[in-house]
Amino acid sequence: MHNHVFKLGFGFDVHVRSTLVDMYADCWNTDDARMVFDEGPMMGSFVWFSLLEGYIGDGDLKRAEYIYNLMQEKNTTASTFMIVNFTCYFYTEKIDKLISEIPENDTDSWSDIIYCFQASNREMYEQAFDLFINMHADGVTMDELVVEAVLLCVIKFARLRDMKMMGKLIHSLVVKIGIECDVELQNSLMGMYSACGQIGKYGWHRVLSGYLKCGLLGKAKALFESRPEEILEESWTVMIKYFSRHGCFIEALELFQEMMRSGIRLDEHDLCNIIIGKCIHAYLIKNGYCLKGGRLDSQLSGMYRSCEYEVMKDERGWQ
Repeated sequence: MHNHVFKLGFGFDVHVRSTLVDMYADCWNTDDARMVFDEGPMMGSFVWFSLLEGYIGDGDLKRAEYIYNLMQEKNTTASTFMIVNFTCYFYTEKIDKLISEIPENDTDSWSDIIYCFQASNREMYEQAFDLFINMHADGVTMDELVVEAVLLCVIKFARLRDMKMMGKLIHSLVVKIGIECDVELQNSLMGMYSACGQIGKYGWHRVLSGYLKCGLLGKAKALFESRPEEILEESWTVMIKYFSRHGCFIEALELFQEMMRSGIRLDEHDLCNIIIGKCIHAYLIKNGYCLKGGRLDSQLSGMYRSCEYEVMKDERGWQ
């Protein structure tokens, strides 16, 4: 293909040459990539990064550093790449120099570095935590991007060692800086506690209730369907109660039947009995069934008595 480029007269076309450099670098042929690179005018930043990757792939950090220093515009991707690779060789002074050049409020760069540390081909989790801790100690701005990046690191690192304390410290920081209401961040915290085996039955219940209060039924359903076996029965009650309050009687009854099939004993959960009873009561009223003095009225009264629930007069027409 390179020979065809010469024969057709495209040898000095910047876009063609850029693609050739990228092709040679991807094939780990850094000598030919550099030759094409040096033949003409400066190219786009992605070509420079291709050379960086090529040299690092060859284990030639010195030449990679040389190319990096030649770059007129050192973007976040290139800087992050060099920081991570300097870390692999323990070049502390060079790491500190590059990190010091990042503005404190550039959370994109900070989060990119943390993500880069935990990439599957590196898994440098301890370095990611050290960076996060040093950022916090130096008063660097923290936001959802940085916290989500380090939470992902906790989730991945949890399989290797106990990360419960680190997870709790990050959660405390989230509350302290006032970003705990971010939905995506809450999801990351849930994932972190789950990975650390700390979410607990009550945690599921509280988060489920929170989603429903915010009207996030889709997220609540997804969380409920992914529940562990030991999840509190109250979580079933929360979902049934939500459906019954919003007139979704069929959904409430179906969920109630599923609850029964799961082996939960009714006589131990009067609250759920009352809720499903009220759901059935409301369904009968809404669909025009006659409840005064008839068989249904007697059965409803018996149901409420078995639950030790006293029905008020205004509840006879409960919606």
